[in-house]
Parts: sequence; structure tokens; C-alpha cells
Amino acid sequence: MIYLISYKVPFDFFRAMEPLEKAIKEYPGWCKCFDASWLIATHDPIETVSTELTKYFEAKDTWLIAAISEQICGGLSNDAWEWIKDSRSKGF
Repeated sequence: MIYLISYKVPFDFFRAMEPLEKAIKEYPGWCKCFDASWLIATHDPIETVSTELTKYFEAKDTWLIAAISEQICGGLSNDAWEWIKDSRSKGF
């Protein structure tokens, strides 16, 4: 399955998002498609992904994890589209 992870965190000079990014990069496949939006490829159910990643968010943050269906369109980079195509060919 391919999931979209998107978030908005209030600006905090002392808060680093590297722990979240490191956790995202531990999935079998990942692609950063926008500043605060990622695609990941995993066989984990969405509940497992949510449980794993939400521990990096604070109460004031907003976030969304959504499964990407077969029908998808948008203004992504060619690299992102190739990543999606490659991930789907691998069974995600």
C-alpha cells in the first residue's frame, strides 16, 4: 500500500523534525513529495503506520495519513511519479 503522510507543525525554532523523517525513511519505500508531505510504501495497515508516526507529533500539530488509491492525479515531479510507478510494480 502507498500512503500519503502530510503534516503542519507550528514554527518552533528549537523543534527538529529529523526524528519523524528518520522514522518515515525506515519504511521499505519513501518519497518526499512536498515540504511536509511524504509518500511511503509498506504492507503495514494504516493503523500501524498511524501508531508508529503519531508519537512524533504534538497536540498542536495537524496531520493526515491516507491510503493512495489506483486513481491518482496531481502536479508531482517526474521523480515522484516514477517512485509511485516503481512502488506499485513491487506490489505496494
